[in-house]
Amino acid sequence: MLLGAQHWLSEVEKIFMMMGCYEEHKVTYATYMLSGEVEDWWKFASQTLPSNKGVISWVAFNESLLDNYFQRDLHKQTTREFLELKQGSMIVGEYALKFHELMKY
Repeated sequence: MLLGAQHWLSEVEKIFMMMGCYEEHKVTYATYMLSGEVEDWWKFASQTLPSNKGVISWVAFNESLLDNYFQRDLHKQTTREFLELKQGSMIVGEYALKFHELMKY
């Protein structure tokens, strides 16, 4: 689910950027698009996240979503892969792409 969650967040952020979405509306708009298991998670998480005048920050939402759907072992594995990344036989473009992909984690 990590890559799915990360991809979903990236896509939602692209939409927000295009729309000129205000920070205080991002969580409300994004959570409207949740369904199934993730929507159930949100019903609980929304009551536990800190808010400012009833508004949960986009950063807090992102962190909570990724913490919930980002398996710790996968995080450790990706971090290790990032720290041990060497260009080796990859061309510069391939290496740069892999570097940026792993840098997210």
